[in-house]
Amino acid sequence: MPRPFQSELVLDERICESSLKAFHVGFDQNKFRLQPLVDVIRSVIPEYALGYHQGNSIPLTEMVERLNDAAKTVYTTDKYKQRGEFGELIIHLLLRDCCHTIPLMSTIYFRDFPNIPAHGLDDVHVTIDAYNEN
Repeated sequence: MPRPFQSELVLDERICESSLKAFHVGFDQNKFRLQPLVDVIRSVIPEYALGYHQGNSIPLTEMVERLNDAAKTVYTTDKYKQRGEFGELIIHLLLRDCCHTIPLMSTIYFRDFPNIPAHGLDDVHVTIDAYNEN
């Protein structure tokens, strides 16, 4: 099954067991693949920020404006450095590309006690077929 974000060009799967997976960015021509990794993670942003359900329904003429709005929403507080959006993007990438999932929702916020900041659950993805790479 093709990977939507083509992470196989950057990530090497080092452990592939039923309950554990591990990935390595590695090197290409003795150089760490930092820029290719950044490019793959960047390619995840539209689907993650705008939602998988939007699909092709957002006109290209509105794409940049919508992404700017999403970025402003995320990065207009002083606490953005303490939040885990980059980790969430990477989780989204790995689930989509390596586990062949479809995102159901990206973030759920909940409060378990009054006067306590909301907690978040990062991703809920579903898969129709069991993961089986041949």
